[in-house]
Amino acid sequence: MGRTGFGSQRAGQDLAVSLLRRRWRQRPNHGGGCGQAPPLHHRRRQFDSLYKKPSLSFCLVIVQLFAETFSNKKVRDELMNQLQTNERCRYIIRMGPEAFKNLCENLKRDCGLRPKKLETIEEQVAKFIYILSHNVKNRPISFFFRRSSETISRHFHRVLQSIISLEEQFLQQPTGLKVSPEVRRSSRFYPYFKDCVWAIDGTHVLVKVYREDAPRFRGRKGYPTLNVLAAYSFDLKFKYVLPGWEGTASDSRIIKNALIREDKLIIPNGKYYLVDDRYMLRSGLIAPYRGVCYNLKEYSSHPPENSRELFNLRHTSLYNAIERAFSVLKKRFPIIGSTTEPNYSTNTQ
Repeated sequence: MGRTGFGSQRAGQDLAVSLLRRRWRQRPNHGGGCGQAPPLHHRRRQFDSLYKKPSLSFCLVIVQLFAETFSNKKVRDELMNQLQTNERCRYIIRMGPEAFKNLCENLKRDCGLRPKKLETIEEQVAKFIYILSHNVKNRPISFFFRRSSETISRHFHRVLQSIISLEEQFLQQPTGLKVSPEVRRSSRFYPYFKDCVWAIDGTHVLVKVYREDAPRFRGRKGYPTLNVLAAYSFDLKFKYVLPGWEGTASDSRIIKNALIREDKLIIPNGKYYLVDDRYMLRSGLIAPYRGVCYNLKEYSSHPPENSRELFNLRHTSLYNAIERAFSVLKKRFPIIGSTTEPNYSTNTQ
């Protein structure tokens, strides 16, 4: 019994020292001279030497750090409790408590995301989603979660790598064995589009690049962008995503690359994708008739007058889901649709 108590006490002491050492390193300035804090390894040595032979002033600082540390922990605990139990968390992380819980469990089970000594999986994921949902920098969120900017950045990249590893689980390409329910249930589309699997389109996302590379990325938007190709199902679920192309690259060039690369876009035999008139017409891709009314607004004033106009009307009605998919995505996660310069490198984006 005595040994167990001693072990628990020793573990508590080690945890307290670890907390204090971290808080000491995060202090803005404590002896670096000229208003600058010394490097991290110097601060670690400084703390260890003072901890062995503490002075009165050092003890007072330690008391203050203890109070700040456990006060911040209380704030974080209350925040995480609200995010996991209150439906209003949708305003913060764009999902309900149950979906947030399932995501954390999925990342832990399938992606190897692990809690740290002082950082839970839920806290790491909440920071990541908050950044995507509100397009904020590390400093505002460090105040929100009572963590340092360095800790916020580390958690963001850790969760990002785990999210990327879920690609094969959520981005599943078609087999062509089933007709899309949205097509099968509508007399406007079935049987005319029964061999249509999904639709393809692209969107431009603002990117941060070096000045000498900017001309290659500055396309029709007037600022550097990435041209992102995506295939989606008609229930607004993304099934294939190809990012990384410069904003000046044409959509036809990107789709050609998507069909021959190692992780290529799959077109099942005898099936096709819907595309708009920016893409070339080829086997497996069905575009609308060129030179014929295409936009839904154009048909609001007069009905189609011939078979080509009727085809374009049905085509654009079914294809319109892609615009809704991108719109929903950018509204839910403004970091994707923002027109302000990103805070991350091209590889991270």
